[in-house]
Amino acid sequence: MGRAVQTAKTIADAIDRNVLVEPWAKELSEWRSLGGTGDAGGGGSGAVWDVDGESVRRAMRIGGAENDRECGTQEAWDVVPGYAKYKDRYRALCEDGDEFLERLGFKRDGPIYRTGTDGLQHHGKGLEVVLVCHMGMALTWLSHLLALPTPLCHTGFFLPPSSVTTILFEQRNAYAAVPRIIRMGCTAHLYKAGIKPHPKPAGIQANYY
Repeated sequence: MGRAVQTAKTIADAIDRNVLVEPWAKELSEWRSLGGTGDAGGGGSGAVWDVDGESVRRAMRIGGAENDRECGTQEAWDVVPGYAKYKDRYRALCEDGDEFLERLGFKRDGPIYRTGTDGLQHHGKGLEVVLVCHMGMALTWLSHLLALPTPLCHTGFFLPPSSVTTILFEQRNAYAAVPRIIRMGCTAHLYKAGIKPHPKPAGIQANYY
């Protein structure tokens, strides 16, 4: 968590804020023992989010025959090799993340986040929160916020080092908010500062443009 805290301090100093450490948002270092699965079909670091996309999609029956039902969000944890043993850790991460959001005024209620009721503080459009974390943690939590299968988030998205992802908690009524990505993996601030991102960043296991 040291690198994330260092980055957070730089941001906090620039906007005159204090750094608050959220232990649940630490790097998922315990999620790094996939054995041979991480090397299937094109390389991998052994981290669960570096498993190759082909094995995930085949296990989830993506694009299969018409009568071959694709896996749902929860079922994916049991059918994708190497994921089942992390199910409890994922559940704990989601619960801790939801507790964090509840402190900000957004309480998980089934598929949505409820706000402005039950005594929750409704911050409205003025609330902006910066959470600094590593890619594996970010993609895993995004799968929960967006209600997407975690293995597909791990293999379908990539967040470059030092990139910024912006999530809007869209509120179309007075009581509900639904997370929606409006910017993902943005590195425009690096180019503006004259910093060229690495030509092949960590996390890309095979070809890269």
